[in-house]
Amino acid sequence: MKQLISIIAPMYNEEQVCPLYIEETMKVVRQLETKYRVEIICVHDGAKDKTLQKMYEAQQKYPQYIGVIDLTRNFGLEGAVNAGLK
Repeated sequence: MKQLISIIAPMYNEEQVCPLYIEETMKVVRQLETKYRVEIICVHDGAKDKTLQKMYEAQQKYPQYIGVIDLTRNFGLEGAVNAGLK
């Protein structure tokens, strides 16, 4: 069985950056997937813009790779990373 690599991507007001981040990260994922199982855990850290919507769009595009965690409010970087680790 392949080892799992989990990429945690906390995001706060990243509506414009989220799609670009996902596409660039997926280029790396495709290179790694021959040796590893890879997942991207997008953590919505209470953003006020359409970041969450962009995360769900990415999840629909790459359902086998992307998971979304929607935090109830902004917990900060450490809180978002901790949620992704759990």
